Amino acid sequence: MTWQLAILAHQILETIFALIYRNYAKKHTQDHYVTNAVMYLATVVPFGIIWSITQGGVSLDFSNSSWWFFGLAGLLFALSNITAFKANTRVEASQFAIITSFRTVVVVIASWLLLSERLTQVQMTGAIIVFAASLFVISLNRRPDAKSKLGFYSIIAAVSAILMGLAVTNEKYILNSVDIATYVVIGWGLQAFFMTVLANRQLARVPQLVKDGSIKTILLLGGLRTVAGFCFINALQLSNNVSLIASIAALQIILVTIGGYIFLNEKKYGVQKFVAASAAFVGVILLVR
Repeated sequence: MTWQLAILAHQILETIFALIYRNYAKKHTQDHYVTNAVMYLATVVPFGIIWSITQGGVSLDFSNSSWWFFGLAGLLFALSNITAFKANTRVEASQFAIITSFRTVVVVIASWLLLSERLTQVQMTGAIIVFAASLFVISLNRRPDAKSKLGFYSIIAAVSAILMGLAVTNEKYILNSVDIATYVVIGWGLQAFFMTVLANRQLARVPQLVKDGSIKTILLLGGLRTVAGFCFINALQLSNNVSLIASIAALQIILVTIGGYIFLNEKKYGVQKFVAASAAFVGVILLVR
């Protein structure tokens, strides 16, 4: 498989995931904990272990202090996924994709502050563009009858983006001393652990999800997300160009916006959302340069 084919597969799978995820979340507004827990326990972690074995398996040759960062990353990713689901119960897939592009801003700024990475003027320009696009889309959900003009669930989407950005920054730090195969098993495993702990009483919903057939959608979502992740890793390995792959991956913002318009009937503010998605895409490209 070439890197071009790998990143294309990643884009298609992630777009399909976003659309199905939004449609599922609308129908299961209270299942934000159990859905993520089952998804990771039944698909993401098992597939991750199998993939890790093909890559040479797990190595525990890292410092004990790394476990703290593994744990922090696991908790942050778990909270990000849970808030993402909650946001998707009310926020359109297209709007969610645009708002959560802000996570790239968080990654760049957090890496600059915490990991001493370089922050350029071009990246600052990109950050401003992405922030403006995200804020504009949030404003589309303002509620004139409420004290706050910003939609509550749009704010949850923004919180999810911030948590994801911090989690990815932590992940970057871990990968400086841990190989990817080890991280997939331990990192994803801890994400599943925290999601399961947070799910707590919602796990009693599993038999009902099996009975009404919802489990099939959860397994499909888990499979899509996992394979998409492996395609992204493969594209990185084959191209050896992180900036290029990250730039192409940002195209998903536009693809989800178009997909939401066509398949989910998200036609309100269609032009505004497409313009915001295009702006966010440009901003992300500047950020990852």
